[in-house]
Amino acid sequence: MPSHITESRIHGGAYSSPEFAAIFSDANQVQKWLDVETALAATQAQMGLIPQEAAREIARVASVELLDLDALGREGLETGHILVPTLRALQGLCADGLGEYVHYGVTTQDILDTGLILQIRDAWGLVVQRLRGIRGHLLTLALRHKHTAMVARTHGQHALPTTFGYKVAVWVDEIDRHLERFDEAYARVMVGNLTGAVG
Repeated sequence: MPSHITESRIHGGAYSSPEFAAIFSDANQVQKWLDVETALAATQAQMGLIPQEAAREIARVASVELLDLDALGREGLETGHILVPTLRALQGLCADGLGEYVHYGVTTQDILDTGLILQIRDAWGLVVQRLRGIRGHLLTLALRHKHTAMVARTHGQHALPTTFGYKVAVWVDEIDRHLERFDEAYARVMVGNLTGAVG
């Protein structure tokens, strides 16, 4: 049973797209957690905190395709913890006891928050791409109708004459401001979080 309209098989297409649905799917969410664990292990190995072979082993098995998402969900209900089942599964996939270095020195929220930011980063690119596409179509429409007369409206009633092209050009300007805000916000939003075992 879907918990959100975007997950509905009947109505979801009107509120999302396959690309956005894939970004925010369970499989991709878990993969992003694994990506964060992999990056963490690689950095810790580089700093000499864990063995290099441990980081390589974690990277080798950190793939959502190797995990049973239904089992993770069931175990999550049992443990009352969203990440523990994934960590246990990842540790179990590691050979030679190297799984003991999974999630070394961090807290759950570090992984969840940073994983979510990785999902948002992927969605961000799609949003910007779509806005640019819409802008291009609107610009074409504005130029095509720059002399097409229409009645403007104010307070729900007819006002002075204008052109449809001008009206659409205002929309283009609004999208330009949105794109500028996306550019300005990117560095502030795309921040990971690794604050240690106590958060």
